[in-house]
Amino acid sequence: MSGVDIKGFALQMTPEQVQDRMAALKAQDPQAEISGGHADCESEALARLRGQSPQPTCQSTLLIYTSDYSLHVDFIEDFPSHPGVSRAYTIQLLQSNLNTTADQRAFRDLVLSKYGRPSYVDNSGMEMWYCPVTSARPHCSQSWNNFGDEPNAFPDLWVVVGNPSHVQLSDWRYHSIRQRAIGKAIEQSNTHRTTL
Repeated sequence: MSGVDIKGFALQMTPEQVQDRMAALKAQDPQAEISGGHADCESEALARLRGQSPQPTCQSTLLIYTSDYSLHVDFIEDFPSHPGVSRAYTIQLLQSNLNTTADQRAFRDLVLSKYGRPSYVDNSGMEMWYCPVTSARPHCSQSWNNFGDEPNAFPDLWVVVGNPSHVQLSDWRYHSIRQRAIGKAIEQSNTHRTTL
């Protein structure tokens, strides 16, 4: 799924890149609103354990709202490769102006023209998954709840067509690796503090 985007937003973008793209969308629609949230960097917890001064906070979310859609980007610190640098691991679009069946079909056709044939389609034809198919996941429909380490199963694109329609691009494996790295570093830091 490399090179895949939602409205120009891609996985592993930095907050600055996401803000630039949101600013470009706002320039097209001045009524759009942009907001965001911050959280402690994962490396900040580690710095505190080591008695060091805290690092800056990391971007945790950025959102843009318009009358037609909302788009939400979640970030995680790229630890240990780039402490203090956040990268996007989930992008969610809610398209809310699809009031008729014809609107929804047109949106589905747009999804198919942009992303191609999905790996899995439900019986209604309105829920679609895009991800590598493995023998463990022949329909790749369990991705939403799968935080494991299948080497080729991430990232995933999930689409539900309706009103609103939902498009989500996620790399949970990237998120899981970052979480494990900080957990291991904190565990090692605690071990060093408790041994003589």
